[in-house]
Amino acid sequence: MTIGINLAGLAYYGNQRSYANLVAPGYWRTTNGYGNLPAAQIDQDGAVKYLNPGEIALINIPPIAGPFGTKTIRCTYEGKGKLGSDGAVKIKAQGTGYADFNVTWSIKPEDGGWIDIRETNPADPVRKIDCREPEIAQSELYAPAFTTSLQGFKVVRFLDWQLVNINKGGQWSKLQSATHQFRTNDDEGANVEDMIALANELGADPWFCMPYNADETFIQNFAKIVRDKLAPGRKVYVELGNELWNYQFSSTQQAAQEGKALKLSSNDHQAMIFRYSQKSAETLKIWTEVFAGQSGRLVRVVGAQNAGAWSVEQILSFPGTAQYVDAVATAPYIQFSTAGYSAQNLDKVFADLDTAIDETLNLALQAKTVAKSFNKRYIAYEGGQHIVTSDVQFATQIQRDARMETVYKNYLNRWQSKIGDLMVLYSHTGPISQHGSWGLREYADQNPSEAPKWRAVQSFLNK
Repeated sequence: MTIGINLAGLAYYGNQRSYANLVAPGYWRTTNGYGNLPAAQIDQDGAVKYLNPGEIALINIPPIAGPFGTKTIRCTYEGKGKLGSDGAVKIKAQGTGYADFNVTWSIKPEDGGWIDIRETNPADPVRKIDCREPEIAQSELYAPAFTTSLQGFKVVRFLDWQLVNINKGGQWSKLQSATHQFRTNDDEGANVEDMIALANELGADPWFCMPYNADETFIQNFAKIVRDKLAPGRKVYVELGNELWNYQFSSTQQAAQEGKALKLSSNDHQAMIFRYSQKSAETLKIWTEVFAGQSGRLVRVVGAQNAGAWSVEQILSFPGTAQYVDAVATAPYIQFSTAGYSAQNLDKVFADLDTAIDETLNLALQAKTVAKSFNKRYIAYEGGQHIVTSDVQFATQIQRDARMETVYKNYLNRWQSKIGDLMVLYSHTGPISQHGSWGLREYADQNPSEAPKWRAVQSFLNK
């Protein structure tokens, strides 16, 4: 058994800083109307070409490692102009090509801050802004605390870095270039080479999700870069989209419409599954061709619902698909509804969570049996607890209870004994909210005493 991890998204308002350059995952906003800076004012490399009278161009920055206290950062840049700041970021000093700031941070969203451009010379505009602590070398792409926190995970899944769930990506020309000020955008997600670089630095295998509407050029170019830049000895996991069985995603709805239009089945749900299977084969065939002669480096994945072994059989039995598939993946979450429970009966919550582990793993075994009948691996693309309640206080009590460590230890140990292959947990870092509590820890450098899921996983990784 090996454990992988799904990374949290790159948004500045997340609770995990990833890049050494604090502005790398940002974008330009403006104080004129408090919206995005107009595209006409930004050049092809993400630099602000000019400012209108009284206008300020700002970039929100994510919390730095260690969410409480004050740290000093230095922002360097090329060009002529003047930087400023607001919120949790306070300017200390400024000279030619640099500005120093004090950053005071907590985990409260309202305690955020930004750096900004107050003045810029259109003939020699401020550009290539890089903000980091003085002790972090300019050669470092990722924050050391971030990469340290990922040690031990054998697979890193980039789902939320690639923004696949919004169903917008797939145009190669829109991917962020290596020379751009920012390392991600709202259409295509993170820079491809950056993701490969992280996998190489960690010594982990990357797992990429191809956008559902990606064309052949996108898929070929993506696969070629991975083939050429991923370190020797590393494997790459690849799949089309994410959760194409889940109708809350527009890509699933699109697949259902396409499957019906193509008359793949008289049953609407089956038509959707067949369309996903058909497009998966087309996508994975391209990766197969790009990796000709290096097939041992490639793990081609199709995803299915954990509660539906039937769907696994439908996907793999669709004509022409199975030959391009190495592994079937589901998301064996510990399903648990808080209805009828309260803070007064936490003992029953944790007793029933233990029962829920066996229920979900029994479903996983059914999926594994079908996958094995087609001579395919069975793995988990996501996993962990699945507790969603609008009562955030109750959710916090459950998530921080020391018994959650036992839940995760039991979950991983039983997966190891019953399944025995890759489990990619969801996710690395994320807050407790009414939309779920997906992070193994709530924020970077959270005290392990308050992060029982993190403690359990670290214990498993280090045993």
